[in-house]
Formats: sequence, C-alpha cells, structure tokens
Amino acid sequence: MAMPALEAADDPERWMRALVDAVAAHPGGLARTLFELQTVDWRTAQPIDGDVLRAQVRALQAAGARHLGYYPDDFIGDTPSLPVAREAMSAREFPYLER
Repeated sequence: MAMPALEAADDPERWMRALVDAVAAHPGGLARTLFELQTVDWRTAQPIDGDVLRAQVRALQAAGARHLGYYPDDFIGDTPSLPVAREAMSAREFPYLER
C-alpha cells in the first residue's frame, strides 16, 4: 500500500521513493508488486486531490513502479473523478518498457 497520507509521512515523495527502492531491492520485485494509492485521507475523511494522485502516479512510474492501482473507487461520488482516474491510470499514458 503506497499511502503516505495514511502513514502521516512528512515528505510523501521521499516516502514513496523509499518504498519503491525497498521493493526494487528484491529480484523481480517491481514486476510482481502492485502499488496501491489512496484516494481518501482516512484521518480527515476528505478525498485526496486529483493533482496529488496524478503526481504520485508519475513519481512511482519515474521510480520504476509498473503496476499501479487506487482505493477506494467511489464512482457514485466521483472520487476520484473519472477524468483524473483516467489520466492517472491510462494505458496510453503509461510508459511501458519494451521487452
């Protein structure tokens, strides 16, 4: 679970980079790990801003993460909003590695 707000991380970007580095330290770790981002800050019950979600996805991708997801998906309440979710998780935007 890549959820720096849940962990009350002082520096969310550094926290997530450390998480990716820990996974990457294991052979095949990045190929077999799903990084799950939070869309709600459970301490405040407020949605995570869409810009934050997009930035976290990009940071994880830049660090080498390839399998990403988010939770919860409140499609009735539109959290995260469909445009944000689509942009953050779209296969068109994802930098797939060639084999």
